[in-house]
Amino acid sequence: MIAFTDDDVRVDGGWIAGLLRGFRQGAGVGCVTGLVSTATLENLAEYYFDSRVTWASSCQPHLYDMDRHRLAHPLYPYSAGVFGAGANFAVRADMIRELGGFDEALGAGTLTEGGEDLDAFVRVLLGGYQLAYEPAALVWHSHRSDLDALRKQMWGYGTGLTAYLVKHLGDRRSRTDILTRLPVGMWKIWKIGDTTRESYGREHAMPRGLLARERVGMVAGPILYAQARAAAQRSGGVDAGS
Repeated sequence: MIAFTDDDVRVDGGWIAGLLRGFRQGAGVGCVTGLVSTATLENLAEYYFDSRVTWASSCQPHLYDMDRHRLAHPLYPYSAGVFGAGANFAVRADMIRELGGFDEALGAGTLTEGGEDLDAFVRVLLGGYQLAYEPAALVWHSHRSDLDALRKQMWGYGTGLTAYLVKHLGDRRSRTDILTRLPVGMWKIWKIGDTTRESYGREHAMPRGLLARERVGMVAGPILYAQARAAAQRSGGVDAGS
């Protein structure tokens, strides 16, 4: 098993035990995600980011698959963020190798800047495995505390989201499924701004430019993925299941 976290995260003392508990949720579990709790809320940038994510919205274990444990969501399993985050997850090594590894055209250090965790979660489910969410696997996330760093992060969230989606749109095995959900998906993506304003609260002034930065990133994501994929292929990168 391989566990992953981020450099802006502090793991709880029982983190590994929580991940192992997640793998015991079902015989077919190939991936476990955990609870990403907020470390501090001290300024507007941290408040804004906290209103954008759902990492700490559930303290109940969940099991996901493509059979009896499907989520009642119109975009399932392509619904970004509902399974967890790359800041807190673990996979079975043999399973992720079987699925082609991680896509080297997605994630930090690439032009797309994100999306590798979302892509991996979807491929786990489409590959016939189960994904378990286990809140006992707890980490604490330090949000960006200044607006410039937050703008860069939201750009990466936008590019990573559409880059990962266009990858699956280009796969004949998932193309039809995604196309039938595209109208709902585009509406959901556009409504991100309204949802953020509601959860951010009327007592705070919305930081200027953050939603626009994220939406521009969404537009750029498909182009950046094509460029990143070409670069990965030139360097002999992993095909990652496509």
